[in-house]
Amino acid sequence: MITKHRPVTGADLLDLQDQLQLSTNDIRWVLGLSSNRWCFLTHPDNIHYPVKNISLALLARFYSQNPDRCPINAAPDADELRTTVKVNLKTLAVLLGKEPVSAHRWIKQGGKMSPPVARLAKHLSDVSSTGNIKYWHELLNQEANSRGLGDVLETGSWSSFSDNIRKNQP
Repeated sequence: MITKHRPVTGADLLDLQDQLQLSTNDIRWVLGLSSNRWCFLTHPDNIHYPVKNISLALLARFYSQNPDRCPINAAPDADELRTTVKVNLKTLAVLLGKEPVSAHRWIKQGGKMSPPVARLAKHLSDVSSTGNIKYWHELLNQEANSRGLGDVLETGSWSSFSDNIRKNQP
């Protein structure tokens, strides 16, 4: 957490990125910073100077003290999510729009979810915790049906659609 006893610095922005477990692109988006501005503020030559933009400093301090208010929350751990949703590896992957090998990579090999999958995992966790997993199944069916696939939870794969797209591309 950012200390109360000094102004927010570039080093604090990097610490906030770690605290929120965000990629560089995500923390830049959360703070509304361009790539150039982020690089300037977090450059080793500038890292210990106070952030001049007071609104930015206040926003960083707010997120540091209220990480649950961050518009991009860290994804739940894949194994934890699998337990929460009460599914096997194969089903977890399908629920997140991926192939079963992805869940194996996340859980058995410690791989990271891509940012879109991580955000989806957070929402799946939230929906599951409200007991409305039926909604998630409806969401899957909408996408599967629009792609001409059957019940992806039954088949355990989204690959039929991907395979067809690849075959038809020049």
